Amino acid sequence: MLAVIDLGGSNIGSVNNILKYLKVKTKVITEIKRSSFQDIKKIILPGVGSFKKAMDNIKKNNLQESLNDAYNSGIPILGICLGMQLMCKYSFEGGKTEGLGWFDLNVKKFENKKVKNIPVIGWNSVNQIKKNKIFNNINNKSNVYFLHSYYVPISKKYTIGVSDVNFKYSSVISKKNLYGCQFHPEKSQKSGIQLIENFINL
Repeated sequence: MLAVIDLGGSNIGSVNNILKYLKVKTKVITEIKRSSFQDIKKIILPGVGSFKKAMDNIKKNNLQESLNDAYNSGIPILGICLGMQLMCKYSFEGGKTEGLGWFDLNVKKFENKKVKNIPVIGWNSVNQIKKNKIFNNINNKSNVYFLHSYYVPISKKYTIGVSDVNFKYSSVISKKNLYGCQFHPEKSQKSGIQLIENFINL
């Protein structure tokens, strides 16, 4: 079974529609109860909105310890958009806020001097700079849908996909059982559906 974490304000409806299309048995988790993570084989952490509010919801709903346990036990976890940023160490959205800390990376805001249109909205390509199973059957530089004002810098250690808005940044990161994509695969048509299917098939 695959768990979708509801952080409040998340686009879980769109994610669930793709999972239903792919015929995946899904469980939506809003808060941790004793039986919440039993039989969970994979986790999707979607998110839109404020980093701080999402982290507050994670703590309020007793999710952080269980998510850390899932990560440490090797359960594959996919972070989408804000969900990817939450996997990082800190974000500077609304002041410095501590994230889950799974990636030793900090989330930063695009600068107007470099990026003309903030937030970044619309279709852009992902340059696959490292081979990874998450990219199976997805053409390099395929277009996917983005909506964000903050970004994760490029890391030699973790970045496997890069996008460019007159400024290059991480659009896909990976580490062991963790995968993060800055774009919205659930809104990215064929390539996005393929990425979610690849995650399911890991």
